[in-house]
Amino acid sequence: MSASPSQTAVASAAEVAATEQLVRAFVTANQAKDKATMMSLIADDIYHEIPFSESGRTEEGAFRTNRGKDAMSVFFDMALSTIERLQFVDPTFVTSADARSVFVEGRGDCLMANGKIYRNRYVFRYDVENGKITGLREYYNPIISAFAFNRPIAGKYPIDDLGAF
Repeated sequence: MSASPSQTAVASAAEVAATEQLVRAFVTANQAKDKATMMSLIADDIYHEIPFSESGRTEEGAFRTNRGKDAMSVFFDMALSTIERLQFVDPTFVTSADARSVFVEGRGDCLMANGKIYRNRYVFRYDVENGKITGLREYYNPIISAFAFNRPIAGKYPIDDLGAF
């Protein structure tokens, strides 16, 4: 059971700043396509999930997840090879009072390796412990993502044109 707000520890200003700086460093490395730095900032047992993915399903096991550094390395390779240019536009960072989570909201402005323009809106939740990112949840519009990455919606409906949306 989660602690009530009155039971939640409040971190020092320095701890909050350090947590936010860690996540900012990860976001900066992601935009620079700097896999080595991204890998250095994540925990060995990191858990990454994309609960609103193109599958259209939200129950555990029905959406994409990655567990551990090896799985994240494969995920980074895929993402970095399919996205030519990656930029987050005006991201907003909000760090929890206990310095254990950072929420980042912003828009992505990307050029895919296949030439498609990919603009999506994102909300990320980064969980941090002992100076490493231990969890990452990635929320975005799955229709726009399906178009950019050539993935079918619900496993069977291709999106060839976003004009209908």
